Amino acid sequence: MFKKLSIICFLAVVLVGCGAHRTSNAEKLQQARVSKSSAVASSREKKKETVKITSQTVYYHQLTKADRDKVTFAFQGISDTTKAESGQVYTVPSPYSVDMQVTNKSNKTIKLDESKIVWLAIGQNVDPTTSDKEKILTVKPNKTQNVVGLFSDFNGQNFVDAGAFCYLNSDFKLAYSYLAYKDGGVTSKNLTDKKLIAMNTPSATNDEASQTSSSDDTSDSSQTQTSSAQQLTPPQLALIAYVIYHCGQANPDANKVSQVLSEFQNGATYYAADSATQGHVSGGQAASYSQYTVTGDQIKIEHPSVDSNGSDGWVGQLNLSDAYNLLFVQNAAQAQTALSNMQPE
Repeated sequence: MFKKLSIICFLAVVLVGCGAHRTSNAEKLQQARVSKSSAVASSREKKKETVKITSQTVYYHQLTKADRDKVTFAFQGISDTTKAESGQVYTVPSPYSVDMQVTNKSNKTIKLDESKIVWLAIGQNVDPTTSDKEKILTVKPNKTQNVVGLFSDFNGQNFVDAGAFCYLNSDFKLAYSYLAYKDGGVTSKNLTDKKLIAMNTPSATNDEASQTSSSDDTSDSSQTQTSSAQQLTPPQLALIAYVIYHCGQANPDANKVSQVLSEFQNGATYYAADSATQGHVSGGQAASYSQYTVTGDQIKIEHPSVDSNGSDGWVGQLNLSDAYNLLFVQNAAQAQTALSNMQPE
């Protein structure tokens, strides 16, 4: 009897121990499941947070400088003869249409207010040229967007002067506009071009001259003319070359310049700037072709010979300040009229 009772007690203890062990394992399994579920949920939250951070949407001007450098712009000017005035397609330069392309290599979605994209004449007191568009452009990471006709009725003169396409103001330059009418247009890469930077940076000398002029009414006018001459644009240089060559002498008087300007042909005169200091101009015929080179404060004008014996070649050189005075001071109105008949090749 005692043995049977001992056996029964022993079995009871064993069964209770096994039950307790099974309960402990079940609890551990449940805890493991809860822990795994929490880890998965935490991982999902982190992924959501990462996606939110990397794909956030910001306006272009809110980007850091590092991110703005990852967004590139391209501009292409196209002559639009449909905008030309009646009967003047071949006598007056047609306005231009400007297309834009934006490529976003940053990890953020960017927005641009198209109405805030402007052309600015850097360092000059000239009203901005505003975009014809008003939409909000959205460009996702690693995507490209095109805007056709961002500007219409755009003055082709802007492509040969100092100036830049900007967002909001000149602190956010998108690309310099110089020669944007040529095949391939211009891109943001030209913002690092030293010649274009110099072309679009008013010199300290000119700033000082301006300040002196405003504070001292008796300042020497020749200094002002020298300062202005240093800022001559390619079409102005081309007009100087054209007029001086047709004067037939390197140092003509103001009356002779006026006579040539008054005879300036009604048809378009074409010019091209090969660089900031070299270019050429032509009335459409070899006999009227001349080329110029600027060195320091001198401009050299040359008409290559076109006849067989080389007798019609011509070379002349004069001081830029003198040339500026002859055309754009003493004959300012005629010179401006002549400039309006010139257009880039």
